[in-house]
Amino acid sequence: MNLKKLIYIILLIVLIAPILLLYFSFNGNPGSKYFLKKGLNEFLETEFANSEYRINDDGVYNFKFKNYIYSVTEFRDNDRIEYEFEVRGLIKPKEIHYYPTNVDETLQIKFNDQITDELKAVLEKEIPGIVTYIEPFTEVLEGKYPSDTKWSHDIELIRPFDILFLLDVTTLTKEETLEAAQIIQGTLQDYPYGEARVEGYEKGIDEYSLYSIKFNHHTKLTIESISEYKD
Repeated sequence: MNLKKLIYIILLIVLIAPILLLYFSFNGNPGSKYFLKKGLNEFLETEFANSEYRINDDGVYNFKFKNYIYSVTEFRDNDRIEYEFEVRGLIKPKEIHYYPTNVDETLQIKFNDQITDELKAVLEKEIPGIVTYIEPFTEVLEGKYPSDTKWSHDIELIRPFDILFLLDVTTLTKEETLEAAQIIQGTLQDYPYGEARVEGYEKGIDEYSLYSIKFNHHTKLTIESISEYKD
């Protein structure tokens, strides 16, 4: 290879490289898109092990959040659930987040309110004045239930719901906060929840969180379960 040809190749690379970088920054890397789709399929084999599923596309790159969006359909008995999956990574997925898209938002709000009312009524008797806020996050498949359906423990949700509790722990010790969380866990025992998060805050001129506790049905809560916020 003569010098003239080598210089020509180098100049060509110098000119093309910025164009490719600009293209990849807005459209993603085709190699990453391919391998991340394979990684997503492996994830779905476990996550949707008891139902059929289909990845509907090759993924769309979201340049704002630097991840790939995939459309997935789950076939569960007679239900068809549509999901949007957000996958981040280069070759293997580092983060996978997903949520259903064909949901009944009106029923979700209704069920969330009814669950909140049920729990407030019980907890106000068990630990009066401590629980100040409850927010469940139910997911209800669109068209599965009539609009006048009321919440019951027999309702079939898309997946177990997560739930948030805020506690006023101004007058509580760390041990008493643990006891409150244990009471909440016991109250939730018959509910189809996935993860509960309890945030304990102290009232004052500037309210701030002191403790955080996460648990599910099977968690054995101990004092070590409490994460303490440091100043």
